Amino acid sequence: FSGANELDNPAIPEEPAANRGVGKRYFSELSALEYFIVRHVAVLSMQPMLEGHFTLEELLGLIEQRKPTFWNKFGKAFKNDGAKTKKKKGTFGVPLEQIIEKDGAESSHGISAGTLRIPAIVDDAITTLRKMDLSVEGVFRKNGNIKRLNDAVAAIDKDGCDAVDLANENVVQVAAILKRYLRELPDPLLTFKLHRLFITSQKIPDDEKRRRLLHLSCCLLPKSHRDLLEVLCSFLQYTASFHEVDEENGSKMDTHNLATVVAPNVMWTKGKEMTHDESFQAIETVHSLIEYNEQMCQVSYSPFPILLSTL
Repeated sequence: FSGANELDNPAIPEEPAANRGVGKRYFSELSALEYFIVRHVAVLSMQPMLEGHFTLEELLGLIEQRKPTFWNKFGKAFKNDGAKTKKKKGTFGVPLEQIIEKDGAESSHGISAGTLRIPAIVDDAITTLRKMDLSVEGVFRKNGNIKRLNDAVAAIDKDGCDAVDLANENVVQVAAILKRYLRELPDPLLTFKLHRLFITSQKIPDDEKRRRLLHLSCCLLPKSHRDLLEVLCSFLQYTASFHEVDEENGSKMDTHNLATVVAPNVMWTKGKEMTHDESFQAIETVHSLIEYNEQMCQVSYSPFPILLSTL
């Protein structure tokens, strides 16, 4: 197997002097209250950069609503609306929060020292892929054997993750299973709700402001989506390190090529195809998320650290 090459690190702007020395924290380390506050601060911080694109009211509407309390659910139980929401069985096509609740895994594949709870199928796939030769040309670009893929998906859906030993599959096939899982989420990883915000972030001409806006946009993701995004982008950054092992060998899948094939599996719209420009901006969104993954996972800019230190 090929050895891991260090990824050519992109030039990341130096942190402002005012923020140096302030302890960096990761989103995954925040309490529910801290995460709630950070989302509102993020909206207030991004609003001036989005003038003409979003109003403050529209941005506030993008913040995830709090889950119903016991009494909300208790009251709804007595409503005679006839329509009962049935939880989808299986693994593929199940809402992210639901699958994490019933079949989640504590993954150590994120950026921070702690673990992140993500779907077990994703943790199994990434753990398996990290033990394989990722220098195979076209990994993640090729779709593998379609019949074998469909059979594996059906078996996992019926009997759970243990129904298929991913170690017996080749690297292209395991990567295809991971892509298939992401594509079949009922709400994309980057969510329908935040789709226009992520697309708009890539229209900002100034590089630093564009990255800053993307960082703030990540603050608004539901925790289950944000945690999975951290693990996925961390793994894709690792995968890209095998794009050129030597003059003759390598997957040819650098971060931009990976973003090109992964973007349609984590960003799409409801009921209509994305325009050519939107597809390009989706790729650039995913590319930046992979390139600057550690930066995107940190709460390291004013006013976040100052605010959180007072809680």
